[in-house]
Parts: sequence; C-alpha cells; structure tokens
Amino acid sequence: MLGDGYIKYDPVNAPQINGRLEFTFSAKILHYVKYLKNDVLAFISNESEPTPWPNPKLTGEIPTQYWFSTKRLPAISNLHAVWYKNVGGKFVKILPSNIEELLTPVGIAHWIMGDGYFSDDTVKLCTDNFSKEEVSILINILNIKFGIKSTINKRTNPNGNVVWRIRISKDSMDKLISLVSPYFIPEMLYKLGVKKINNIVLRALLKLHCMRENPGLSFGPLKSYFLLGKIQNEGQPAGNFINYFFGSTEYNVTNKCNITQDLGSSETIREVYNFKDNSFKFWFIGFLEGKGLFITTKSGDLEFKIVHSSQDAQILFFIKKKLGFGVVRIQDKIKNNHCYKVKDKNGLLKLISIINGNLFLNSNKEQFKLLLTAFNKKYETSIVYSENINKPNTLNTWLCGYTDAIGRFILTINNKPEENISANLSYILIQKNDNYDQIKYLAEILKGKIHSEFGLCNVTVNTTKLSIIIKYFNLYPLKTKKSIVYLNWKKSYLLIKNKKHLTNKELNLLIRYKKNLNRLERII
Repeated sequence: MLGDGYIKYDPVNAPQINGRLEFTFSAKILHYVKYLKNDVLAFISNESEPTPWPNPKLTGEIPTQYWFSTKRLPAISNLHAVWYKNVGGKFVKILPSNIEELLTPVGIAHWIMGDGYFSDDTVKLCTDNFSKEEVSILINILNIKFGIKSTINKRTNPNGNVVWRIRISKDSMDKLISLVSPYFIPEMLYKLGVKKINNIVLRALLKLHCMRENPGLSFGPLKSYFLLGKIQNEGQPAGNFINYFFGSTEYNVTNKCNITQDLGSSETIREVYNFKDNSFKFWFIGFLEGKGLFITTKSGDLEFKIVHSSQDAQILFFIKKKLGFGVVRIQDKIKNNHCYKVKDKNGLLKLISIINGNLFLNSNKEQFKLLLTAFNKKYETSIVYSENINKPNTLNTWLCGYTDAIGRFILTINNKPEENISANLSYILIQKNDNYDQIKYLAEILKGKIHSEFGLCNVTVNTTKLSIIIKYFNLYPLKTKKSIVYLNWKKSYLLIKNKKHLTNKELNLLIRYKKNLNRLERII
C-alpha cells in the first residue's frame, strides 16, 4: 500500500459491496507481479494470470503494464478507512496512524520491489501519493525503527505536479540490504544494486547452501551474514541467488538427489525434504492437527487427507501450492466438501519429513505412528519415529493453523427486558479426551478454563482474558475464511471492552455482528 497498491471500495455510494485490493505494475517487474499474486496474496486471489495492458491479443502491442486484483472481502473494506480519507468527495490515500507499528522488514522489501529503484548508487522510493509531511514521517520511521538514514527529494512530474520521494543514504545501504534481502525474490535484487557477486561471496553462498542441505557435512566456520544479508530459514535458499546471478548449470547447486535414494536410517529422513518456511510449516501442522487424517487400510494403502468446506476450498489449494505436492479434489458434493490428499510414495515421504517430530496432540501421534510403520513395511525403509520435545506457544503459528481448523469465536447477547443488557465473548477449542493434557496446556498459556464431558474436552477463553488472543491473531492472522468470522468477533470485543453498560446503538451493532457470526459459521 505504500507503493502502487489501491483499495477499490466506495463506502458512500456502495458500502454493501466489499472492497478489493488492486495493483498495477510495469511489465519490467512481471516476475514480482506473479510472485505477489500467486504466492504472497494467493489465499485471497484467484488462479488467473495478471492482466496485460495493452492486451497483445487485441492490439498486437507489447504490454507495458500488468494488473490484478484480489477477491472482495469485508476485511479489505475495513482497511479502506485506515488508508484513505474523504477530501472534497474524493478518497485520497494517507498514511495509517499506526504506520510505525505496521512497517516491517518484509513490508520494506515489498515497498522497494514494487515501487523503488536503484539510481546513483542508492535506493530511491517513489512516494508520489503522499504529502511532504507524510514522507517525512516515513523517513523518521526508517531512521528510528530500523537505523536506516534517508533524505527527502523534491521532484516535478511531467504534468507539473511537485512530488516528494525518499532517497536512502549511501552509508545505510549495507544495513538496508542486510535487512530486506532475505525477503527479495532473486529477479528483483537489481533494485538493491546487487548485480554481481565476487568469488569470496560465491564460495560463501555455496558453503552455506551445502551446509543447510547437508547438515552432517563439515565445511569449517561460516557465518550466515554476507553481502546479501542474513539468509534465514524462512528466506530464499542460497541456490536461488546463485542461479540468478550466473544463470548457468555450472553453479546450480539446488538440484537435490533422488529423495528416495539410500533411505535406511533415522538420520536421513530429516534431510529428505528441507522445507524452510517455518511460519507456514507450523501453521500447516496446527491445521492438520485439527483436520488431518492419517489413513492405513488392511490392504496396505496409505493416505493423508484434509477435508474442508468447498466454500473455503482456496485454503487447500494454498496448502498444495506451498508444499509442492498432493492433489485437491471434490470430496463430497452433497456435503459440499473438498479434500487435499497425498497418496504417492514421494509425496508421503516429504510429508513424513515435515511432520515427524513436530506433532503435539496424542491422537495424531498415534495415527501417524501407524502410517509410518505401514510406510516402512510397504517401501522397505526404516524411518524412526521422532517424539516432539517442543510445545506450541504464542510465538509461532501452530495455534493459528489449529484455530483455522477447529477454533470457534462466540458472541452471546443478553437483552432480556427484565435483566441488564450484557454481551460476552468466547474463544473455544474442542478436542477428544485423548488429548486432555495438551488441551490443559493450551488453557494454561491462553489463560482459559478447561471443561470435560461426553468424551470431549475444551478450553474456553472468556471476555476479560481475551487480550492475549487478540494480540496473537494481530501477529499471526488467520488464513482461512474464518478470518472474516474473527473480524466480526474482534469488532464486538473492541465495542464491549471495559464497558459496563451498552447503548442502544452499540447493542444494535452487536446484534448485527452476531448475525454475521452465525451466518458465516454455517457457511464455513
């Protein structure tokens, strides 16, 4: 949104039509356009390709721009009030009041990739849509929060309008590159002025990649800091950088050996499929702990499956895309369900390498052990089951994935004439009693209460203890359409927080939010 992002929404004339994000970029950065649409925003975008302009099929001309939009969502409508203000009947983009909190290294990386350029040995950011005062605020945030010094540059556009842009100080370029390069796609590194790698850095890249892909090998001391910044577990693999700079198979170290080759010990399984996106990995494990099924038949067939509502099938396609294996199919037309499933040997092997040693719930561990035993028998491998020594917490995405799978956000309203009007909110997780100890642990870290009956146990966090839940989902947003449920629930929380009495207007708003919650729960 600091660059070319635009929210299409008319809160005055058509507030009932939800907003959507729209992006228009130069054809020169088509790699980034596809990355933004198909990876970063995949969970709220369709699977079509970005639209070229002019359309070569209609005009025969080479496209100069590409455009795409997201789906229309209530959450995006709410963002409109944060990023725009009404000036003389026209909505003008502004800086959010909490921009200092919102701006992160990831955000700066996308800002540069989308609307920055490298000139005169430094990075310049196009902030043409913002006032001089707003640009000054951004400069202060870069300096105070990230230690990146910059100056404001005046520029007159061809149409005569004066605009203000940010010029990063040359002295801060190394710090900027170190900060944002882990979040760059290789094709966009030129915007940081990174075009060549000397032999020393090349050897470091090769060593780093080999060490990460083959932890058992020793290459001597090597730090993870170098010209391109720190490559983190969730960042780009070193091999991608090497391929980008040299474009030759001579330096291509990303091709891995056959994943089924020489499997025969517990040491090998963890290196079979080195999935580096920890944020997604722990979200996925939490999601499968709520909805995943490990299936072994008497005939020896093996299958992993996640069944989910067809109304929210996009999350299954998102999982397939992120993992790079498995298929998504219609599960039941009558029940309106889709499923993501893995049945082939290579897919199951990759899945096992992700899951083994990371499961939390007892019931899932037992089912996974059965599948692992059957896999070893069927394919004559000797993969050893690993116990999980780490527990979920509010500093990783496991709880987000688990909530996306089975979490509930409840609003109850008491507006009986003979009683005081009141409203209560609850966040609820339900599981079988087999997982009582794990649910008890979740209740402890979330400051909730645990209740057990009819073979089920649940943890409930009520109104006065919900601040930890709100903070967590602010940090780790939900990925399914349950995010829309949460948004209405959060609005209710903000409305009744610290209030002993509700006005009629507030009560009517809560009633509307409750209707939305009930309707969305039936759909999702």
